[in-house]
Amino acid sequence: MVLMEGLTASGKKKTLTLDDSGNLISQGASEQIASGGLQEGTDITGVTMPAGGQSARGWLSAIWKLINDRFPTPVNSKMPVDGNWLQEGTDITGASMPSGGTSGRGWLSAIWKLISDRFPTLGTKSASGSIPVTLSTDGAFSTNFGLIGDGVASSELAQSSFISLFRYLLIATLAKGQQLMSGSISITIASNQSAVAAIASQSDAQGIRDRLMPSSGTSYTQVLGTANAGFLKGAAGTIYAMSVINTGPIKKYLLLFEKATAPNSSDTIFRVYPVPAADISQDGFLFIGQQEIGGGGISLNAGLAWMISISPTTPTAATASETILGFRWA
Repeated sequence: MVLMEGLTASGKKKTLTLDDSGNLISQGASEQIASGGLQEGTDITGVTMPAGGQSARGWLSAIWKLINDRFPTPVNSKMPVDGNWLQEGTDITGASMPSGGTSGRGWLSAIWKLISDRFPTLGTKSASGSIPVTLSTDGAFSTNFGLIGDGVASSELAQSSFISLFRYLLIATLAKGQQLMSGSISITIASNQSAVAAIASQSDAQGIRDRLMPSSGTSYTQVLGTANAGFLKGAAGTIYAMSVINTGPIKKYLLLFEKATAPNSSDTIFRVYPVPAADISQDGFLFIGQQEIGGGGISLNAGLAWMISISPTTPTAATASETILGFRWA
């Protein structure tokens, strides 16, 4: 510890106590330090103490004044801003402020009005209130789609615009009124279904198919009063049409059987058709065709057999010489 003596500014004797490193040792709250004690250090390059300030106290007061000058007193808890702050800068070349606007606020209101005017609501339909759209008349759009003035294409294979090809379709291809086939559009009907829908009814005994009778592959058998029972086919087959002429005085019945041989009185009847009796003016006649059994005919699995009977429920052979029969079958 070192004791140093000196004089104060008023000429009084003052003793200072320093430690071994030369640092001042405090001697109580009553001790005073010279006013230049905050002058330690140096200012940064490029700054100068504002007028009237000295030492660190001068810098503290300068900082306070700077803040007080640059940040005005808040109004309603909000920092006031100079009304001309949006006037900074310049407008871009070619842009002119719309009538009535000034400063940055004028540009903000002008932008709002531009958007409001150019983007109509969904209900607006008039062209004057909508955004105009211009399609370029050059390039691929004009070449491929075409223009209003494009003529009719020379053919459906011509390298023409869509409009030209469409005009060819309307003018040169579509038939107007009665025209030859060569002047009309060809239409091809392709289907994996039959031309007439088939509704099949199948059982162990038969299947009736609603279709046209085959134009070939069928046989015709006629019995000219020589038998009252017989069979057409000894295997599965189809009857497409039947006719019976009755020359006798009593009603008779054409009975069909699913059988490979001529039927007898104990066989089960498959179907019954009445044949009117002959009268003084004409013979009785029965014809069963597609209007009755359909174009598909009557199909029987075990065979095609028939009988002319005098009873509709019990096979009872009638007089053979009084009937003439005809069958179309396959």
